[in-house]
Amino acid sequence: MTTGPISGCESGKNVFPLSQGQRGLWFLHQLHPRSAAYNIARAASIRQALDVDAYRRAWQAVIDRHATLRTTFLNTSSGPMQVVHPQQEVCFQLEDASAWSTEQLDERLAEETYRPFDLEQGPLLRIRLFRQNEDNILGLLLLHHIVCDLWSLNILLLESSHLYHAMTTAAPLALRPLRADYAGFVRSQAEMLAGPEGERLWTYWRDRLQGELPALNMPTDRPRPVLPTDRASCVSREFPMELADALNRLAKAHDTNAHTVMLTAFQVLLHRYTGQTDVIVGSPYAGRSAALASVVGYMVNTLVFRARFSHDQTFADALAQARRTVSDDLAHGAYPFPLLVERLQPERDLSLAPLFQVMFAWQKTSRLVDWDALAALNSGRAGERFELAGMSFETVSFRPRTSPFDLTLHVIETSRGFSLSLEYNTALFDETTARRLILCYETLLEAVAAEPHRRISELPLIAEAERGQVLVEWNRTQAGYPRDLCVHHLFETQAKRTPDAVAVSFGKQTLTYAELNRRANQLAHHIRSLGIAPGAPFGLCTERSLEMAVGVLGILKAAGAYVPLDPAYPPARLAQMLSDAQSPVVLTQRSLLGKLSEHSAHVICLDADWPRIAASPAADPEGAATPETAAYVLYTSGSTGRPKGVVMGHRALVNLITWQTQASTPGSARTLQFASLSFDVSFQEIFSTWCSGGTLVLIADDVRRDSKALLHFLGNEGIERLFVPFVILQQLAEAYEHGGPPPACLRDVITAGEALRITPQIVRLFKALPHCALHNQYGPTESHVATAYKLQGAPDEWPALPPVGRPIANAHLLILDRNRQPVPVGVPGELYIGGTGLAHGYLNRPELTAERFVEIDRSLVPSLPSSRFYETGDLARYLADGNVEFLGRTDEQVRFAAFASNRARSRRCWPSTPACARPWYQYTNSRAATGNWLPTSFRRCRTPEPCAGSSPPACRITWSPPPSSGWQPFRSPPAASWIAGHSPPLRRLPPKCRPPRPLRAPPSKKSWRGSGRTCWGARVSASTMTSLNWAVTPCSRPRFSRGCA
Repeated sequence: MTTGPISGCESGKNVFPLSQGQRGLWFLHQLHPRSAAYNIARAASIRQALDVDAYRRAWQAVIDRHATLRTTFLNTSSGPMQVVHPQQEVCFQLEDASAWSTEQLDERLAEETYRPFDLEQGPLLRIRLFRQNEDNILGLLLLHHIVCDLWSLNILLLESSHLYHAMTTAAPLALRPLRADYAGFVRSQAEMLAGPEGERLWTYWRDRLQGELPALNMPTDRPRPVLPTDRASCVSREFPMELADALNRLAKAHDTNAHTVMLTAFQVLLHRYTGQTDVIVGSPYAGRSAALASVVGYMVNTLVFRARFSHDQTFADALAQARRTVSDDLAHGAYPFPLLVERLQPERDLSLAPLFQVMFAWQKTSRLVDWDALAALNSGRAGERFELAGMSFETVSFRPRTSPFDLTLHVIETSRGFSLSLEYNTALFDETTARRLILCYETLLEAVAAEPHRRISELPLIAEAERGQVLVEWNRTQAGYPRDLCVHHLFETQAKRTPDAVAVSFGKQTLTYAELNRRANQLAHHIRSLGIAPGAPFGLCTERSLEMAVGVLGILKAAGAYVPLDPAYPPARLAQMLSDAQSPVVLTQRSLLGKLSEHSAHVICLDADWPRIAASPAADPEGAATPETAAYVLYTSGSTGRPKGVVMGHRALVNLITWQTQASTPGSARTLQFASLSFDVSFQEIFSTWCSGGTLVLIADDVRRDSKALLHFLGNEGIERLFVPFVILQQLAEAYEHGGPPPACLRDVITAGEALRITPQIVRLFKALPHCALHNQYGPTESHVATAYKLQGAPDEWPALPPVGRPIANAHLLILDRNRQPVPVGVPGELYIGGTGLAHGYLNRPELTAERFVEIDRSLVPSLPSSRFYETGDLARYLADGNVEFLGRTDEQVRFAAFASNRARSRRCWPSTPACARPWYQYTNSRAATGNWLPTSFRRCRTPEPCAGSSPPACRITWSPPPSSGWQPFRSPPAASWIAGHSPPLRRLPPKCRPPRPLRAPPSKKSWRGSGRTCWGARVSASTMTSLNWAVTPCSRPRFSRGCA
């Protein structure tokens, strides 16, 4: 049939300004003209025989009826203007897809979805049909948001179906004439804003959004790009009617509605995911009067819903607060969001949407389109049938989406309950993460419906299946090990197997297993002749030498615990450590006696006293030690003001060595002893080698500190296994890049002590070492190694920030929130370590031991042998595959080279001179920079000795953020809160869009050594500086220079 002219069509050319919402979109288009972020795309199969020509004419009639669809946008001397054209031919295309595969069709849909619109030339509506067979045509509708909103989309879908039905049947056309137009909306909005009503609305929002507006720190699967991306996808889920009824009853009981309940719960979910107490989300607001109900155009406004939470707040309290604020926000919803952003002038970041990054969209448009049809179309699920004006449609699995936000949750109330669709930015999130978020939301809603008066910090987020996975399945690490043996027993067994193999070498000096065992036995008998009780701490202060190896093993055989005393430490620190440990005996070398002047311990010189020691029996001592006996006491760096001695028992270390010998290169391996004895990895180097028949290769300090010389040493000595921190591995890779020989004998490189980052230099090094594996291990001194991860595949496919892996044999991990409840996979929490590998505690510090080694609620770990866990203070999260990702610290501790420092400790140690009275820090802890603390500038001044017993205090430095997301202070110095010991709160932010500040080189070595007592230097290569990681090594005595503001 012929319809004739459509009633209500506007004719003639019309030019008028943009609405405030359109101005915002137009401006964003000018910034990113190739972006598809504001493309609206909907796809469905037409499940009936289709008259394609009639369908084209129906859409042409829709364009003729609605002036907005014939609009283009020009930039004039008066600003941007919209031009309504009297005619616009529909952009309509049919393609034969009958021979296409599913992948080809998906690719074509994505191509059309992400194809940007030209706002100046138009058209801003496209229809694409893909014929799969005679009774199945896939339709794709595309519009730019500047001419359409969701309400308008429903109008277009309904009217096009009505028009097609009228054109193909004898049914009369039932469209009412349009009594308003979009130009009238623009006019009325401008008048409102120019009058007192506009000022009243602005005053409300200015007060509502006063203060800092924090970016939402959602944990992402990938670092945020510097520039935003528009690629998105979606996942959906149906909430059952039982849950919908429960939420409606909750709303009624609290004198509100389901929208407010679900909005509040969503904000609680974001609060729990991020830990932020100030949560801001956006939400679309229809912004239409009844007169504009049938007008197509961009009239939707965006409201900013802000919620503040406290630790002890119940959900009922949060809901009562939301009932007031949401109602007020809706009553002031006519103030345009783009104008609000313009007048508030928040700190801008091109990688983030302004004011909020997450959208909550409540959709209920039953007057235009059936709820179930709308839910089916928006869900992205395949196989949902619906009808519009007699036309039959079926939803398809349509994943290509565009979105300017990180996340957008669409909630539609249907006849079956609630239909949810979560759009997520694919540059940031994986599909599994999005699905898990919806499941957590459902779990939370079920909890608040059942217990609304429960504190929000205690509401469960994890479904039972995931709870069992993170607490039980991923902690199934039981493995056998020799439970009744001590570490030296493992060595003795190996010495009997390979008595003539070389156990340790240092230059041209070597000891076989038999010789090392004999000397260690003689030392052990000599020590035991002194009548020292088993488990007593024995100081060990030696240079790198064969005496060091004999001393470590001899102390263990004597049932003692060795306490490493680094001769590079200041005498005051060594004296403090000896005093704290109450060591009855100190083993040293004659040349180091001057370092140990302030103590009362009995001294044994392993060189000068050896003739007397050698008179002792050479047989293995009868065991006074048990698996529970302490094996060593390692003093941490004193990051909290006073060094603490970590007491580690034999059982934990036997478990570690058993696991390491099974996980590393099979058979005997030549292993470099790189770490200082003061660090726990040295034990791993030594005994994983000796307990597998390998050779421990000692290295001189001057070679150890020179990356080029070290690289040559590895090759010349045939080193097969290497334990190094990331910064040293990076230096070795740079030395290789500058012409150093690849250490071809290497088979295993194990990194620990700081977060590993895969740099281009490391990739190129390992491509030259095809037979070498890279392992990433994690564990504080209090547990030694707790997790391990072996990088798989080609080096250029390795992740830039590898995880730290899964728990090793008989180790257990929990990632908990502040209430010690498990967090969902992907959500940061504090890492707790349990299992066989835990230390006994801190030497002579029972209160601190009880504070950090805690008992976890047994209901969380009913299947584990012990509920004793170490509270690490480290932020971590589970990845979807069960590996753990290290994220940083929960406290103020920073790391500089191998030393941990704490701002509170540094303030206590800061000299109280007028010149140094106002220390300040600006710092960043970044995943992308592996959690290392990145100095960008140094200042030097004459200072007295550091606090006795503390680690070398940090230099006066400025910590600069790397070019990716990380922790930043709320304010930059010299704000008052940074002065005199006040700590700024932290938030996690994405990078600034401007390029990072170039790092300034540190002072020359000469200037560092040239005055006062500043005798620490920095060894920094140019390429290391550009990769935002400094390799810092001592030039002389262990003391950083300290500075002042």
